[in-house]
Amino acid sequence: MNTDKSHLQFLQSIDLIVRSNEDIQALLENVVKEIFKTFKCHSAAAYIAQGSSLTFVASAGAEDAGKPLKFRIPLFESKLGNAGMSGHSRLMNAASDEDAQKPHRLQAAQVRLIVTITSPTGSIGDIDVIFEQENDLREGDRLTLEIAGSLLGFAIQSSRLQKDVLESEKRLEAFDRIKREFASRISHEIRNPLTVIRGQAELIQMTEDVSQDVLHNVDYIIQETEEISRMADQITSVFRHDLVGASYQFVPVNLKDLLEKITVLENQQHSIRLVLEESLPPIELDPPSILQVFHNLVANAIAYSPSGGPVIIRAQTEGLTGVRISVIDCGIGIGATDFPKLFHKFERIWNMETESVRGAGLGLYLCKKIVEDHGGKIEVKSEPGKGSTFSFTLPLKPPRTSLVS
Repeated sequence: MNTDKSHLQFLQSIDLIVRSNEDIQALLENVVKEIFKTFKCHSAAAYIAQGSSLTFVASAGAEDAGKPLKFRIPLFESKLGNAGMSGHSRLMNAASDEDAQKPHRLQAAQVRLIVTITSPTGSIGDIDVIFEQENDLREGDRLTLEIAGSLLGFAIQSSRLQKDVLESEKRLEAFDRIKREFASRISHEIRNPLTVIRGQAELIQMTEDVSQDVLHNVDYIIQETEEISRMADQITSVFRHDLVGASYQFVPVNLKDLLEKITVLENQQHSIRLVLEESLPPIELDPPSILQVFHNLVANAIAYSPSGGPVIIRAQTEGLTGVRISVIDCGIGIGATDFPKLFHKFERIWNMETESVRGAGLGLYLCKKIVEDHGGKIEVKSEPGKGSTFSFTLPLKPPRTSLVS
């Protein structure tokens, strides 16, 4: 057979083997069998680097060619290691091979061709091909085997990477499961005690012959449980957003109907005024989450306006494809140096005017996450003593990425 043709057929066979997605053991077994068959050599054996030495993996040919080795030439001290980094091979005869701890000691006329298995990161092993005599090496054999060593190196590295990826995916799946369970449990564990405390307080309220002082304290307990419950809701929402990812159900909504639900936050000191553009188009959004945004912004507007006054909610079209909603208060305002703190977890503005305001610093963080998940943006304009305006935009139809958040 023509030498060039046989080399080409051999490399095609090696290419099929390395594409077979077999494990490394089977891969090397098939490669050395193909080498033995094609090159009519005495034997062929494959070794893989483990630490600083090479370990036997597979062989074909003479019976003793592949006896397992506990130790062989240290990879990074031998000429092989140096050659392997450049993808070359090395030819050894009986004289130069006599000190090597090989499974098959070369006879007088035999030669050993060591072909390095190379990957993009360097040498990962070698293939030993023993010929009865040096003349048995045909023209092009050495180069062909070096090419095979490179193909094999890529295949082994790809197999290892694929294995690493599969193991990483399994670990991520397990971690995601733990996160979902944790997010579910934290909500349950926080709510249960609060429900019990509130239930007991309400029983006291219904009990006869209870003094006004006791009733006053019970009212305070109920108010505190409501506040803690609200904070627990925010913490749970943050965990779900950060650990699991939000789950949205987008439906067409009349924005006016949704905004009118916020007026329940009115109190004696603070009125809520809706200033809505008459031609507001229907918008697709997740009602519970956007209602949470409205609630957080309006609750903040009330909390940071201790002197009372109106809270204005303005809604208007934004171009042809969106709406802008603004929550405007006439409260204490925010200094420019405090702007970087806004929209970050557990960040609050601390000063004498805000020390009485309750909260965990999660409301604005959640607002930003929800708005951005809807494909919108949120911003603030404020000056100390002149109130604040928190505005956010929403597209009329959410981006496709939001549909699977």
